[in-house]
Order: sequence, then C-alpha cells, then structure tokens
Amino acid sequence: MVRTFDNDKASGGKRIEYYKSIDTLGSKNVLENDAWVKDSTWVYLSKTGDTIKKINYKNNMEVK
Repeated sequence: MVRTFDNDKASGGKRIEYYKSIDTLGSKNVLENDAWVKDSTWVYLSKTGDTIKKINYKNNMEVK
C-alpha cells in the first residue's frame, strides 16, 4: 500500500509512505486479518519538490 500526503505538517510539502501487508494470524482470508507494516523508503518533500529527508524501513523497523 502506498499513501501520499500533499500537505505534510512536518515538511509543508509532500510525504510518501510505503507499507507491506503481513498476515498476523496465518489465515488465508487476508482481508479479514490484514496488518500493514512500514516498508521501503519513506520520502519527505518540500513544497518546491526538494527531498528533505528519507527514512528506510524494513519490517516496521527503521534501518540506519
């Protein structure tokens, strides 16, 4: 899942978040037991489109 915010309160610009789905209960019915964790690189952009910061996540943990 990708979420995009056009007026991010922290940066004043755009924020893009990436999530991946995990099945926490082991059920085949993913829609019922769907959980989302932070994954990939989250990008924070200023109003002019400059990259303010990037945060890398893997399985809901920040990677340094």
